[in-house]
Amino acid sequence: MPIRYGLFNQLDMSQVMLATEMGVWATNNFLATNPTWAAINNSLAHVRCDWLHYRAADGQVAVGTHGRGMFSTDAFSTANAPISLTITSTLPASICKGLSFPIEIFATGAFSQGNEFQLELSNSSGSFTSGTVLIGTSATTTVTALIPDTEDLPVGSNYYIRAKSTAPEAFSVEAGPFTISEGGLLFAATMPVVSDPTPDGFTVAASLNAPGKAYFVVLGDNAPVPTNEQIKNGKAPDDKTALKWGVLDIPAANTTASLLVSGLMPGINYDVYFFKEATGPITSCAGELPVKRDILTSGSPLAYCVPTYSQGCSLGVVVADFQLTNTNLTYFNTGCSPGSFGYFGNTSTPLAQGQSYPFVFKTYIDSTGTYYPQHIAIWIDLNRNGTFEVSERLYRSTGTSVSNTWSGTLAIPANATPGMTRLRIRTQYAEHGTVDDPCETYAYGEAEDHLITLEDNSVIVSAQTGDWDMGTTWVGGQAPTGNQKVIIQPGHIVRINGLSVSAKEVSLVNGTLDVVNNGLLLLNGQ
Repeated sequence: MPIRYGLFNQLDMSQVMLATEMGVWATNNFLATNPTWAAINNSLAHVRCDWLHYRAADGQVAVGTHGRGMFSTDAFSTANAPISLTITSTLPASICKGLSFPIEIFATGAFSQGNEFQLELSNSSGSFTSGTVLIGTSATTTVTALIPDTEDLPVGSNYYIRAKSTAPEAFSVEAGPFTISEGGLLFAATMPVVSDPTPDGFTVAASLNAPGKAYFVVLGDNAPVPTNEQIKNGKAPDDKTALKWGVLDIPAANTTASLLVSGLMPGINYDVYFFKEATGPITSCAGELPVKRDILTSGSPLAYCVPTYSQGCSLGVVVADFQLTNTNLTYFNTGCSPGSFGYFGNTSTPLAQGQSYPFVFKTYIDSTGTYYPQHIAIWIDLNRNGTFEVSERLYRSTGTSVSNTWSGTLAIPANATPGMTRLRIRTQYAEHGTVDDPCETYAYGEAEDHLITLEDNSVIVSAQTGDWDMGTTWVGGQAPTGNQKVIIQPGHIVRINGLSVSAKEVSLVNGTLDVVNNGLLLLNGQ
């Protein structure tokens, strides 16, 4: 929506008014991360507005419209503005009893000391004349609404919410309708729990009030919130495989199931998200948000250097695309990272000792075919000591003829130390030379660190859905042998189609093994 004019309240810089194609809009929390906006229609035309002017003497704002004349509002007036409350949040279509959600209120006018903003819930018929329930209070205009989990609150689809101020008393227009429903499946008190940190992991535990499953994913610190479906499938918010994932089977009510999570890094904060699912008649609540826990692994974090650039990744000198063949380390159009350094810590790519992995790197190229040529280098901290050593540089581009694409192969040594570690991609504007150092300051370019997990070569992991005997199905590009442990990652479907195959062990979490057309799987070579 086009904005014609903007105006700050000089007495309160958190209040901003905008003249738009659809009338005047305002917010009283402009300094927040996500300001809430509402249309200000009292005494104003809901038409295109082109001009705003603030009169300090009385707080009046003049509004010039397109063809409808001049209007005024005292929404910025401390003393003269009428009390006005507007719920600006979008209500959930349905919510279960016992759950909460935030509500933003746009308030104008002068409120007395001790004023509270409250949220009232209508009765099941949508009326506030009787049966009104107080579901939230706050001294600010951000109020948390908690739907009571009581027997006297019936389920229904005609509930409304209204905002209220207490000093003076005023009410907003009612917002709704929305549905309140029964949930039923609940985590037991204090559950789920993430505890007992070690240098490479911790313990997760959960208990429910009925038989069910508790799915979880482990992500980096301050990760975006995954969906319930992503948690169930072991995915990060970008749909790549999470750092760690699992499921706790809870066979009976109030029975605690636990699992040791390992293979992480020391001294790191991790976010753990849980999603519960019933296996009996009691169901989860539709629209229920994942439950988050966080934990710090023990020990000291590895002190990786932060590469720097004096001019940064401006002018398109960036890591635009990077693809490690037959792995989930595939990123396109990642753009310029803040500070010219990007850390991708929500997923880890398994790489096997003694295996080679082709890669393709591309820089940004515009619609006219113009690009800034870059040299690149790639390191892996193979001994997991927090330093990218010269011997750990697995690729470096050279030469004077530089295109927008580099391709090569990363060969993982057979003696690489198993466990989670970092892979670093670093670029430099080609005219300034090759990339020789993982840490020192360059002028133009970008660096990215990606987590990888170095696996013993007796372990093979699926890269995507496909047939067992196809190399493209597996990380590393080769089908499993009889002495390897096979891990089928969440969301992948591996088919044994009319073949007899063997493996030392097959591990499924949320992956699927599909045996069709008289296929046969022999375990432990038997």
